[in-house]
Amino acid sequence: MREEYFKIEQGLYQGDMDILEQKELRNVLESYSYEMRNNLDSYGSFEKYLDEPTKKEFLAEINQVVEWLYADGENAPKEEYSTRIAKFRSIGDPVKNRHYYYSELDLYFEQHENAQKDITNKIASKPDLTDMQKEQIGSKQNSAASLMDGVKKDRESKQLFEDPAYKLDDVINCISNLKSETEGIFSLPPPKEKSPDAKMDGDDEKKEEKPAEEADKGKEDVEMKNEEKPAEEAK
Repeated sequence: MREEYFKIEQGLYQGDMDILEQKELRNVLESYSYEMRNNLDSYGSFEKYLDEPTKKEFLAEINQVVEWLYADGENAPKEEYSTRIAKFRSIGDPVKNRHYYYSELDLYFEQHENAQKDITNKIASKPDLTDMQKEQIGSKQNSAASLMDGVKKDRESKQLFEDPAYKLDDVINCISNLKSETEGIFSLPPPKEKSPDAKMDGDDEKKEEKPAEEADKGKEDVEMKNEEKPAEEAK
């Protein structure tokens, strides 16, 4: 009996979970449909980020689904909701990504330009930078400028409803790395200055050491001769 009750309880629980999931998926489909329809309509935020033929067909399907949700689709199986959501997102999510990318791009162009100017000013204000450090900084500046030039050319060649060749994360990471890596070089302590007399002092020390070595050698020779002399006398 306990096993039978447990099975019944599990069945009821699973049934409740299925109903909750079904309602959640229905709400997601409804919310996404309204978001796309409102923003793709005239003067909407996403209007320019989907080509006209696709947008016309997409909006017509959205309108059909909204009507269906309040009629036959009100209690549709959750699998059907999932299928429609996936289809809508395959069109709608790239639209949202293009809107975000192209809307934010000018801001990051400005940030990159400011970062390059700031680095150039720091180079001028730090005369203790070595030639190697300057070369390293210049290499990082050129690398960042090359990527940003590619982004700019790609932007100029694309319509707003076309996918860009870059991602906004690429741009953000490029600027962030440029700042952090060059700052790491700027924060290095200045190289120690060599004393102009250092070489001369070293030469003097060598000169002083040489006579001492010669004196020691002469002393050893004398001692060896003194040791040999008694042996010869004994003969």
